Amino acid sequence: MSNTDLLGIYGYNKANGTEKLIAVWSRSPMIQNAGSWEMAPITLTPYQKTEFRTFLDYVFMVDGTDPNYSYDGTTWSTTTNLTDSPIGHYIENYNVRLYLLDVTILGTRYYSRVWFSDLPKNNKITWGLETGTNLVQTAASPTITSSGALFVTRNIKIGDPFTITTGTNLGEYTVQSIDSETQITLTKDLTYSTTGSSFWVGGNWFDVATDDGDSGKGFGKNSNEILVFKRNSLHRYSDNGNSIRQVKGAVGTTARRSIINIGDYTYYYHQTGIYRYGSGSSVLISNAIVDLIEGVTTANQTEIVAWVSKERIANFYLGTVTLRDGSTISNCVASFDTNASQWSTRSYPFAIAAATTWLESNVPNVYIGDTLGYVFKIDDGNDFNSSDIPLQVETHPYYPSPGKTVQFNRLTVEGENAHNVSISYKLIHKQVGMNHWINDSHWKPLKGQQSSQMSQWIFPAGCRAEGVAFKIMESSKISNFLIEKINIGWSNPLDL
Repeated sequence: MSNTDLLGIYGYNKANGTEKLIAVWSRSPMIQNAGSWEMAPITLTPYQKTEFRTFLDYVFMVDGTDPNYSYDGTTWSTTTNLTDSPIGHYIENYNVRLYLLDVTILGTRYYSRVWFSDLPKNNKITWGLETGTNLVQTAASPTITSSGALFVTRNIKIGDPFTITTGTNLGEYTVQSIDSETQITLTKDLTYSTTGSSFWVGGNWFDVATDDGDSGKGFGKNSNEILVFKRNSLHRYSDNGNSIRQVKGAVGTTARRSIINIGDYTYYYHQTGIYRYGSGSSVLISNAIVDLIEGVTTANQTEIVAWVSKERIANFYLGTVTLRDGSTISNCVASFDTNASQWSTRSYPFAIAAATTWLESNVPNVYIGDTLGYVFKIDDGNDFNSSDIPLQVETHPYYPSPGKTVQFNRLTVEGENAHNVSISYKLIHKQVGMNHWINDSHWKPLKGQQSSQMSQWIFPAGCRAEGVAFKIMESSKISNFLIEKINIGWSNPLDL
């Protein structure tokens, strides 16, 4: 990452109508205000990805390294609704609680642990956690004390684990009673008398498959359950009974920012493809674009970014991909229309680092941040920051006389506003020997120019095969263009 990388972006809307767009560059959150960017008065560790969620009308920000922050539209704080919260890499709100995944407590990182807040009281939350470095212990006694601790205020509960992380009594114990703000009685006596030990106490957590050598990668929500993604597994948690279950046969994700929801389904990326989760199972939906998935680079496996457009289209930024035929799509976005169950692709003029939906005057607009630090409002207007918008469509193969070889001569195209179109072709099932048939592996250009409502494109001499497929490409600032009809000119069918 460089000092221009955009590390996170979030649309923050308050109940009173306040609208804020927050973006993080290098080590500082920036807030858009009246068309300009204002720097927040906080400093973060450089180049840490930031994640956000809104809860109790605050926005909460985590990056896995710095203390968690809350923001009310005016003030940033590490204590408002966050005192003694563990440092989290990922965050989600679910059933009137906040959840953190991949947490750090007193410098120890728990890669597969989820920590959740207590239920709100008077619009405030605690985290059921207290930590310290001055624990006093007495041999043959279960009573411990820590001056300055706030065991009652932090909502420590009977039965909570009490973990001593340094000193001769190192280990995990259980709380029998909370005697005062500074004193707790454990369920068993301690072995040694010692002071100055580090500790943490709290029970608002659960671990997710800690024996698989994997780590938490993000949250989702579906069917009144919170989804916990690891790299190669998916788990569902319900606070009704506090049950955590692995989704049978489901992979997880390599990229937190690939997880999105449309309707009753959760969509996400894994290195094996793009999946749709719903009703307790996960299904691969990207077979139609398998060459794109195969073309995602190793470096981009963790950088996939997804967003929703038009309330039905799931968009996945895949980076620059190389297809099986050797062609390349720069900054490729694969889009899945959930109504039509159809995939399409497009190329952007920039690499996408993060995306968010922001309500502006009750209109949902999508904003993205790129790897050069720019923020764009997309799906708005007819260009990409003054650059032409490219479009590419590949047809299925056409067989003019099924089972017979024909001579392809010309292509007649009817359309509107199609002034900057180019067309390529591939021959399908062409004979190259006595009993040997092949398909073209590369696209070849047709000769012609789409300069009127009807134009002709010419095949090179000797284009003989059973079938042909076309790739139509257009790039312009025109609001719309239309290809109405294509007619294939062919001759000389031959029996094989």
